[in-house]
Amino acid sequence: MFKRSFVTEVEIDAPPEAVWRVLAKLEDYETWNPMLRKVKGELAKGKRLKVLFQPAGWRAHRFFPKLLAVVPGRELRWTMPFKVPWVYYFEHYWVLRPVEGGRTHLQHGIRLSGLLAPLVWLWVRRLERPFSEMNEAHRKKVEDSV
Repeated sequence: MFKRSFVTEVEIDAPPEAVWRVLAKLEDYETWNPMLRKVKGELAKGKRLKVLFQPAGWRAHRFFPKLLAVVPGRELRWTMPFKVPWVYYFEHYWVLRPVEGGRTHLQHGIRLSGLLAPLVWLWVRRLERPFSEMNEAHRKKVEDSV
């Protein structure tokens, strides 16, 4: 089965709790997030969100991911479920890890697998730059608020 992934990373000069507060405050995304322009819904495992995805220069896409993991201060993970996972599986995640000096190491990435993954990868591989831009905006928002 085809599998592909990428991860972007950033260190933020704040503890994981502060990084999580910004990540979890969905209603503020439109004020700072250059990739996920609007996100609505309840952050609880199994719930669905309403997401407006529109990095600079891209046309808008709306999607409704299902939350796989919501662990305050540690992890947020969602998928866009397909009825047959071996045909197509997509996972978008943020993992926060405390590092020395009260800082946070943020990993932000995608995992993709299934028979349709090679076709989807042609589009997904272009996301590394928007992910990095979101990470930088996230870092700035957190560090400006502590």
